[in-house]
Amino acid sequence: MKWSPEARLAAARACCARLDGGTLCLYAGEKKAAELRFSDPAFHGDHMNPIAPDESADGAEGVDNFVALNAKGGLEAEGSCGALGSGADCELKSVNIPRGARVEPESLHFTPGA
Repeated sequence: MKWSPEARLAAARACCARLDGGTLCLYAGEKKAAELRFSDPAFHGDHMNPIAPDESADGAEGVDNFVALNAKGGLEAEGSCGALGSGADCELKSVNIPRGARVEPESLHFTPGA
């Protein structure tokens, strides 16, 4: 099945609305590196409201993926992580996060499936 651009945009907006007060968890493989909080509401129109940083990350080297959870802990989206300029869904200053570091994303892109 192929979705129209309008249908894909509607699906992305619906998913993003479910992130209000949810969590963005960053992982290196299966090891959680950091946990950040979405605002409530997470989005204002098509623009994301600020994401609260993790002020004391668990830390990990090679952060490569994330999951976006709703406020009840349910999975809403997952994607790739990479360094700034990598083109990953979630870009970070560095994919190597020291334990206790402050972490915030440089960019976060939600792209609806084809």
